[in-house]
Amino acid sequence: MKTLYSIILSFLILAVSAKDRSRNDSTTPTMTEKAISAGFNHTLIIQEGEVWAWGEGIYGQLGNGGFDPFGVEAQVVNLDHIIAVSAGKRHSMALRADGVVFVWGDNTYGQLGTSPSPAVPVPVQVPLLTDVIDIQAGDFHCLALKSDGTVISWGANANGELGQGITSTFAGPANVLDPSGSSNLSGITLISAGARHSLAILDGEVLAWGDNSNTQLGLYPSTTNSSIPIFIQTGKFFRTINLNNIISLSAGETHSMAIDVEGQLWTWGEGVYGQLGIGTVDPMNPATYRRRTAKNVASKVRTMAAGATHSMYIDSRGELHFFGTNYLGQLGIPVTTPRVLSDSTIGLNKMVALACGNDFTVVLKADGTIHGAGDAAHAQIGTPTYAPFYDTLNHFYTKTGRIAQVANQDNSYVLKADGTVWSFGHKDYLGFYSSSDVSTPTQIPALSNIIAIGGTNSSGLALDVEGKVWSWGENISGVCGQGDTISLHTLPDTIPGLHDVVYVDGTIQGYISLDGGSSACALKVTGELYTWGNNFNYMLGDGSTIKRLSPVSSTITSKDFSVSMSRGNTFVLNADNSVDVWGEWKHDGSTLSSGTYNVIRQINTTSKVKSISTTRDIRMALIVDGTMEVWGLSDKFDNPDFFQICKGSSPFYTCTYPSKVYVSPTSSTLIDNIKFIESGDDVAFFITANGNTLGWGENKYGQLGLGYISASEFIPAPISCTATGYGVSMYTSLSFEHHSLANEVEKEIVSWGATNHHATSVIHDPKIGYTLACNSALRIAFFEDSPEEIILSVYPNPATTEINIAFGEESGEFEYQLLDASGRRIRSGKSSKGESIIQTTNLLPGLYFIEVNTGEYSETKRVVIQ
Repeated sequence: MKTLYSIILSFLILAVSAKDRSRNDSTTPTMTEKAISAGFNHTLIIQEGEVWAWGEGIYGQLGNGGFDPFGVEAQVVNLDHIIAVSAGKRHSMALRADGVVFVWGDNTYGQLGTSPSPAVPVPVQVPLLTDVIDIQAGDFHCLALKSDGTVISWGANANGELGQGITSTFAGPANVLDPSGSSNLSGITLISAGARHSLAILDGEVLAWGDNSNTQLGLYPSTTNSSIPIFIQTGKFFRTINLNNIISLSAGETHSMAIDVEGQLWTWGEGVYGQLGIGTVDPMNPATYRRRTAKNVASKVRTMAAGATHSMYIDSRGELHFFGTNYLGQLGIPVTTPRVLSDSTIGLNKMVALACGNDFTVVLKADGTIHGAGDAAHAQIGTPTYAPFYDTLNHFYTKTGRIAQVANQDNSYVLKADGTVWSFGHKDYLGFYSSSDVSTPTQIPALSNIIAIGGTNSSGLALDVEGKVWSWGENISGVCGQGDTISLHTLPDTIPGLHDVVYVDGTIQGYISLDGGSSACALKVTGELYTWGNNFNYMLGDGSTIKRLSPVSSTITSKDFSVSMSRGNTFVLNADNSVDVWGEWKHDGSTLSSGTYNVIRQINTTSKVKSISTTRDIRMALIVDGTMEVWGLSDKFDNPDFFQICKGSSPFYTCTYPSKVYVSPTSSTLIDNIKFIESGDDVAFFITANGNTLGWGENKYGQLGLGYISASEFIPAPISCTATGYGVSMYTSLSFEHHSLANEVEKEIVSWGATNHHATSVIHDPKIGYTLACNSALRIAFFEDSPEEIILSVYPNPATTEINIAFGEESGEFEYQLLDASGRRIRSGKSSKGESIIQTTNLLPGLYFIEVNTGEYSETKRVVIQ
């Protein structure tokens, strides 16, 4: 119902048209905005293509297979490769990367795209609906924007909110009509669904249809509903004209908001509670609380969200603003201020995205933490009481607590959880000026609010929270994407024309003099792939072998979920878990054995692939069932037995098709329960669910981290933490995204392998965390686990007579409180033994919260007492 609409930003992730909308880059939706959505009493978020939900679940809207009235954060079942979510009143929607839509929850009005039926607590694909690029859920209706600019609607239609030219209790999927009522609406670039009305952008102007009981359609003094779209107007220069130059929308329950290309915020509809931000509300003057024309109420707005009776926005500096009702604390301020009538702020900065539910708000900060405020009756903000902005559920966002490192030929780059990037190694490619090589991590001043990094042979890439890509370093083949042939870009700069990006990657070419340099790519939230740099063997996918100095759209593929570039090939992971490849056909894993390189084909496996990792000539695929497959070519002199573990036939330095990996060449047992893979230059690493990190391949520089140097190892072995110069701490967690893993043992970055230009280093820095560095062409990234997963345990849940609180073995004294659903303290105490028991025999059944605090660590757990 009330999803966030960021005007510059997205997770990711908002309605982005497949065509150029000619929008101002400083105010365009980017990757985080569609990753989070607030419904009436529940919240949705995307994490690594999967969907998580919490809050009210009585209608199955949490998608976890049950109808629990209160839901702790839980994964929505049977969904992967999701790029957008939207929460309605009692149902939820998700958009997969290939353009298909899933809905779950209440189906009273056919919200699932079928005839009305009892609620369904698991995702169901909407029949016959494809090529969708954005979704929106109203109270009981659904909207889907297709890549051709048409809009499909279905669900409740008593107020004409479907825009199909009729009113009815419900209606199935059909096209929204244009203002004439005689043709299908087309040319739409963005949509938004309110409680019972809908909005869309057409050539920068705003269309509205559905409920007009509070003039949200701009028909005041008439309150007549409209079943076809009409234009929203504004008064300018003593006349009324259509509201124009709009780039983003958010429809609330009975009011609406829009942002124009200059960053100005416009509001219209009901303003009784101050949600229009126009100042004093006079009950004797209807114009002060019901506006039929849009009014400009703020400037320099980046993203906004409309709730039931409150409104929020983030300005260009990342500061949070608000106005409207606050009787449950939904504005993030004490409830002693029940209503705010005009633009206000309390100094909350570094905000990235936000979503407003019925009487609650969730916001995403640049550091990756999620905060909630307002109504907590259904645990929709993850906290036990109504109070200003709690820090909750912060392990869900991709960047939270995570550390990433990329190592290229001569340098290492480290991404810290605060969004800064640090580098060391060759003086020319550091991202800042230096007269000599640097052996200790030094911050790159030009980069901030970074959420992902990548690299090529001797250059770096960084993706920021606004979905823009930065590049620096060596520019052979134009791999910096800046549109020039300058040999070196010392300082980072944004790549022109790239926005709404969710993933970046680069190649590590083996022989620059022969191959012509490196290549790079960026994947947009729409699934569009952009490539640039060296075009060896048609690997950029643009139908040519011309070197590209600026990003070009890949014409060979569309709607990709992930991408990995290797020498001479580009591999893309599709939403159906298949893998396509183009470029050189040798060792690409397909059945193509000759012919043109400019042909897209699938790799030769029947397995469903979850992720891919390719570097130079080694290719790896993590399979959905937890096994892995490898193929490609290794060095026949230094690494002649690399593929022997696949139990194929000699020679073992090559493997034509994806092949399963076994425990050993003589074993019939597959290596399984794998959570992360990473290929390097003649090496391969993987991490299992129990935290073991293993590798095999060439080891003449100690690059396997085994504690010794050898020619090569053809049986996977765990990395060592005992040998000076080569060791690293053992890892205790697993991957949640491309190139991610975690170490809970020591607060340090440790590297091993070749030390050319000081590209490896041992870094003791608790603020950076734990990172596995690498030799020339291997890159691995890391994050820290949430303390919830490794420290605190509360059981049984549900409880009857007692609740046990337990920490890990190294934990000691802590304080605890037991709170009821209203936040009232019921029990409290201390423990010095790392565990405690709370008696619950005399407590009433219901939802309770346990707060635990050690002084350095605090956490709240939900528990049900029966």
